[in-house]
Amino acid sequence: MVNILLVENDESHRCLIKANLRRPDFKFWEAGNDLESLKILGEHKPDLVLMDIILPRGYNWHLLQELKNKPDTRDIPVIILTVADEEARAMAMGADSYIRKPFNSYTLRQEVERFLSGAGPAINYPLI
Repeated sequence: MVNILLVENDESHRCLIKANLRRPDFKFWEAGNDLESLKILGEHKPDLVLMDIILPRGYNWHLLQELKNKPDTRDIPVIILTVADEEARAMAMGADSYIRKPFNSYTLRQEVERFLSGAGPAINYPLI
């Protein structure tokens, strides 16, 4: 089982992301804000984090910083999915990848595959 923490305040975006990554061995923990994310991270260790940097209470930099500064979570790959033009800052803070919305489904799947290649079987998605 591949465990993915999906941090996105917009439920329709969460549904779209999950639909694009639909696989029976993927389990998603969903968080609509930074506090829910921290609660999930206190109980579980995901294999990957997909995260919007813009959440209702403002930018989510502190969550990225916390993920990358804690010894038990610093090795978890973090892919930022956002409309914000903040790639340089995100990468400098430790994000492993940055995808601008609206995203290309194929690009999203390729990035997830790249980071999970050691966490399970190869992901073979058809080109859309």
